[in-house]
Amino acid sequence: MLKKKSNNIVFILFLLASAAAFLCMPGVRSVLFGRCLLSSSFYGDTFVFFSGLKYLERGFHLWNPYLFCGVPLIGNPQCQLFYPPAVLLSVFSWPAGINWSFILHVLLSGVGMWMLLRRQKLSPGACLFGALSLMFGAHVFLRIFAGHLGTLNAFAWMPLVFLFAQKYIDEGGFKNAVISGTLFGIQILAGNPQYSYYTFFAVAAYSFFNFAVERRPSAVTFKRAVLCLVSVAAIGACLAAVRILPAWEFFFLSARSSLGLSFVSSWALPPENLLTCLIPEAFGNMFSFPYWGKYRLWEMCVYWGVLPLFLGLLACVRSRCKQVRFFWLLAIFSLFCAVAAGTFLARYLCVLLPGFGKFRGHSKFIVLAGLSVSVLSAYGYDIFLKMTEERGRSLRILLMLMGAVAAALFVVSSAAFLHPRPFQEWWVRAVFKAPPGAEFPLEAYDCFLFGLVKFTLLVNSVFLAVYFYFRKSIGRKLFIFCLFFLMMADLVSFGYKYAVCDAVSRAGWDEEIVSLIHNGERPSLQRVVSVSPSYFSNKALLHGIQVVDGYDVLVPARFQDYMGFCDGQPIDSPLPVKLFGMAGVRYAVFSGKRSLNSSVFREEAVLPEARLERNLRCLPRAYMVYRAIEAPPGKDRELALLVSDAFDSANTVMLPYNNGKDALPDGSSVVIREAEVLEYSPDRVTVRARSDKDGYLVLSDSFYPGWEARVYPPRGGKSEKALILRANYMFRAVRLGRGEHRVVFSYRPVPFIAGAAVSALTLLLLAVFFFRHRPRKR
Repeated sequence: MLKKKSNNIVFILFLLASAAAFLCMPGVRSVLFGRCLLSSSFYGDTFVFFSGLKYLERGFHLWNPYLFCGVPLIGNPQCQLFYPPAVLLSVFSWPAGINWSFILHVLLSGVGMWMLLRRQKLSPGACLFGALSLMFGAHVFLRIFAGHLGTLNAFAWMPLVFLFAQKYIDEGGFKNAVISGTLFGIQILAGNPQYSYYTFFAVAAYSFFNFAVERRPSAVTFKRAVLCLVSVAAIGACLAAVRILPAWEFFFLSARSSLGLSFVSSWALPPENLLTCLIPEAFGNMFSFPYWGKYRLWEMCVYWGVLPLFLGLLACVRSRCKQVRFFWLLAIFSLFCAVAAGTFLARYLCVLLPGFGKFRGHSKFIVLAGLSVSVLSAYGYDIFLKMTEERGRSLRILLMLMGAVAAALFVVSSAAFLHPRPFQEWWVRAVFKAPPGAEFPLEAYDCFLFGLVKFTLLVNSVFLAVYFYFRKSIGRKLFIFCLFFLMMADLVSFGYKYAVCDAVSRAGWDEEIVSLIHNGERPSLQRVVSVSPSYFSNKALLHGIQVVDGYDVLVPARFQDYMGFCDGQPIDSPLPVKLFGMAGVRYAVFSGKRSLNSSVFREEAVLPEARLERNLRCLPRAYMVYRAIEAPPGKDRELALLVSDAFDSANTVMLPYNNGKDALPDGSSVVIREAEVLEYSPDRVTVRARSDKDGYLVLSDSFYPGWEARVYPPRGGKSEKALILRANYMFRAVRLGRGEHRVVFSYRPVPFIAGAAVSALTLLLLAVFFFRHRPRKR
């Protein structure tokens, strides 16, 4: 027993040391102490950094005013505000916190896989092999390169959730189901609900599979399967209700709620990308040659290593174990879903798999295939070692097949290298699919040829290792070392280039532009639009700069409709000028040296990559108007009136249909009556407005459920609750009488309050449950 424990400890320490060494290869001190980012800052998921960093530093806030004229932070699926390990982003400096979070979650995925495989009663070497293959696959390190912290966080919990669910289904013990549900709730909080959906899909698949393969299905087996699914779903959802309920509300108010099958089918895995199972650089590597395939490489690369894939296939052929059958079926079905999501079969998958139609990018199903290949490779490892020890007829046949494949690959790669023209012509027609007469980039073929040569060398190296061990030219320990070395050399040579260490300065905007914006009048009220590719808008969040463009998982539907009129038009044309002016956009960042309309924009700064311009037709963030008109019924008619020349945005407010009783008589104001913003924080805005007649206070922040307004008289006294009206299609307005008023807008969302109550109660019940079921000392 003591020896078994010591073996486990040694292998876990070796696992942790190997992972830490690989992750920190570009420079241990620079990574761990935050002098560089362990990801490509250009593709970095800056919103996750922002939500984990800025809000933990500045206090607990529920609203994000820095994106899309304001969105609910708690409603964003990528928000990690309630994810316990996100404390790393505030304990350390933000670059070091991000790097540590990447490293620790990769280690967590490896430890979880180690525990899952140890439960299958595999050898320690097989468990280590499977864990390392999971940790160093493309689905991990390409996500690090892209900066997808929330995606990697959610993936790390997948083996552990499946482990305890499997223990309950196979052995019983309700505590295992509760642990699985608790871990599932933490995974939901991690920041990527799509990975949580795939995890639950794997648990459900195992539950039904276990019941189906029973020779004599019993009521106990069926009860465990159903109770496991209910427990995992209920406990996980209740524990993460503080995030689920606000996100559910935001989803139905976002642009995604009205998107159809074409949206679900987007970002599916192209069938030709299955070639990356063997040659990951077949379509470019983003370094020596850009990725020219469909979508992006980190979403479409299916590479788990040549040796793990070979051992996984060997396990499928040689083993009749129930676990092996399940995981190869799961791998095949996952790849089928990833590819079929982009075909006419997507409609049937939406019916077959509840919840499938709520997501896009089902190429992410490859993470389940990667999990399955890692498990199968561990089984194949033990099978392979047993075959090499017995040296029977099956090993001779396998050795002959491996030799034939290795020789064929050697001949093909040599011919492709020495006589490239015929292969280039085939590559252009069959793979690159270049149109007739198009200029073919030879770098693409060279990149593929390099991958083919690497694949050939790996296959030949494995063949030689097996051959020499079969001939007893090398010992068992050296043979095992060769297997691990070839597997790690393969994965490290692939992943090393994607462990990019970027300077922290590249993560944000240029300091000069940031300084000009912050030194302007009321910097907390300045909105910016970026038209420069090198100034990705989400990076501005790290500087506390409010932007109206950028990228996020959920975009408010009204904001997308509002900004949709600007698509394809120059920013200094009348329509964008009007819409950006109403949204309070004070500055614009442009690339190039194109001259703009000087009556609209004034140059503030010129840099090598971009220049900063000031919008001279920007309306104040808060102002009074004395003319109100009713919006016509229907979204299209309302937007058409808003952008027409007949609508004077400086002196008129457009209110929703059926608010006629609140409309004011026609009036005019030659000068814009700007209201004074006394306080502007994420969850609270205080405005002081003076008026000599009845009017409307317009605030160019997003109209969204959960915001309340109270009006205070100038000399103190009891405040009155005011109705917030939707103004100019997507902003806020409050009707005020004559005199001086102080209006306080505060964000108090009901879904968050209800979700927090459910999560707190669930956490309390879980604490009581685990306290009562703690192991007792004898």
